[in-house]
Amino acid sequence: MNDLGFIAFPAIVVLCYLVGATFKAINNDTLNKFIPMICGFVGGVLGIIVFKTIPGYIPADNWLMALAIGIVSGFASTGINQVYQQFTKEEYYEIDTDEEEVETPTGTSEGN
Repeated sequence: MNDLGFIAFPAIVVLCYLVGATFKAINNDTLNKFIPMICGFVGGVLGIIVFKTIPGYIPADNWLMALAIGIVSGFASTGINQVYQQFTKEEYYEIDTDEEEVETPTGTSEGN
């Protein structure tokens, strides 16, 4: 493999998403900060497992490349979660392009 293009693999992304959703369901605020790292770690482990057990599924020449592809797939699962949360968010903000806000030295904003 001559290029360094990484691709997220759907099977690893789905499994990492489920792991992240499980940790989110535990509803521990301290643990929630670590969900992206947990998904990246699980993705890396799954990348190596898939590389060793299913030759040819991951286009990697060695275990290090499989690890990197797995980590990218794990982080992709947190990105998919954020896209889902943004689309299901009830609050929508309109961008007002008619008036610019300029911050004054006192910290208040004034329209131009």
